[in-house]
Amino acid sequence: MKVLMDGMPLLGRKTGIGYYVENLYRHVSTDPDVELELVCNGFGFSKEMKTETHTLRKAPFPYDLYRTKFHNKFLYNTFHIERFMGRFDVFHGTNYVLIPTKRAKKIVTIHDLSFVKYPQFVPKIIVDHHTEWSRYAAKESDLIIVDSFSTGNDLQEYFGVKEDKLVCVHLAASSRYCPRKKAEVQDVRERYNLPERFILFVGTIEKRKNVLNLVRAFAQAKRKDSIAEKLVLVGGMGLGHEEVLDAVEKLGIQDDVVFPGYVRDEDLPKLYNLATLFAYISYYEGFGLPLLEALQSGVPVISSTCSSLPEVVGSAGIQVEPDDIDGIAKSITDVLSSKEARERMIQEGLIQASIFSWERAAKETIETYKRI
Repeated sequence: MKVLMDGMPLLGRKTGIGYYVENLYRHVSTDPDVELELVCNGFGFSKEMKTETHTLRKAPFPYDLYRTKFHNKFLYNTFHIERFMGRFDVFHGTNYVLIPTKRAKKIVTIHDLSFVKYPQFVPKIIVDHHTEWSRYAAKESDLIIVDSFSTGNDLQEYFGVKEDKLVCVHLAASSRYCPRKKAEVQDVRERYNLPERFILFVGTIEKRKNVLNLVRAFAQAKRKDSIAEKLVLVGGMGLGHEEVLDAVEKLGIQDDVVFPGYVRDEDLPKLYNLATLFAYISYYEGFGLPLLEALQSGVPVISSTCSSLPEVVGSAGIQVEPDDIDGIAKSITDVLSSKEARERMIQEGLIQASIFSWERAAKETIETYKRI
């Protein structure tokens, strides 16, 4: 079986979806029954594009650019990719969208519908584009892979997708995320000037991630319960980050909140190990990979009760309503004040994390290829 996998997320600075493609490709490509090839698209005469680790065969038609400029789906469908790539069996769109095919079957991974459920958290131009072309992909695909049952439910509710068209393939964390000895991780503490004890958040500082309520709850726990830990918010600045910065100043906790900015990928596994507690109180996630990375690293976690996060955390972490600042603050204090609770959460978290693996994700993806 010959499969073309959309490798566009591997180009440029890698995001979460880029890591999804990288890990999925690495594990699916070991199957002797699957001839897997990474592809990309764009103008120019070059027949391939290279990253540090991958070579992508290039279709010389700008499918991605077309979708940003035009809306004519009939015309889009006439530019089937077999014109440039020859015959194959399955096209796997890894990032919400599809490239049209003539005879090959089509599978698309739709990671979440945040832009539909919470359009106020996303710039309008992205809401309009993602809604239009992910709806097209959902309609045109033979099967849809989702990262969580929660996202599958959203596709049924908002796009009218039939349940038998959906396949849930949970993501996994890299094996680099694991408990480490204290001596192994001190270089990262020094590199980013991190405090001795801290609560960690990893993700874009934006409204959807609910960082503002995390800051408010942290300030409350600091004021009422005199917790010693600081709060470390790792990630770039996104939509609504100004409110977070203003809150830190107004609450008078500037000396207790650290913004390291973007942390190098190779440093993240060590950084998790430095944390006393991981907090991720997001309003909406298609999966919530940072939570799994924390569980797998042996860090106690607090998450929200929203969307896919209960699927990831299970009973291994504390779950709170995202707008319940009192509840978030109490959960923070309860975990930090009890070594026994932390040790129990760590062990339960490691067991929960073991459910997820890229080997399993690859196996389930290959089974999906073979279904059509």
